[in-house]
Amino acid sequence: MCVQTRRQASNREQQLRPVFAAIDVDVYPQLRTRCDRRRVTDENIVKPAPLTDLIWDAAMDKERIRQLNDALRMTLRGGRVLMTVAVNALPDDLKALALQRTRTFADFSKDNDPHDEHDFGSFELAGKTFFWKIDYYDGSQDPSDPSRTTRVLTLMLASDY
Repeated sequence: MCVQTRRQASNREQQLRPVFAAIDVDVYPQLRTRCDRRRVTDENIVKPAPLTDLIWDAAMDKERIRQLNDALRMTLRGGRVLMTVAVNALPDDLKALALQRTRTFADFSKDNDPHDEHDFGSFELAGKTFFWKIDYYDGSQDPSDPSRTTRVLTLMLASDY
């Protein structure tokens, strides 16, 4: 039974490996580790999505990440907003202006936003260079899922970085 199961797994992997070679996915790992008396059938196997669906989902996720980042940056809601000690030591009116510039920042380019996620920006204000950065926390592997990811926007001086 074990030999037959391994042979089925090997044949199935050989058929599907060219499709997934580009993304280096191990197609059916369950079959390699499973060698018991139960018969392996198609119902026991979780089949991966077709490659075109994976590419489409990645594009959709990037768009969703950008929307969530923009929402946090523009409204200061949907996550946490922090400022470094150096920014917090500035006068209140300068902090308010820096937060306003962060909220209205729109100067995204390939240089400052290479992943097109709108998660970083810099600007000059009162002779100081400010950076803002959005990071993802809570161990989520999917930053496009706001129910499992905490976004944190940090406002800092360039000298803090």
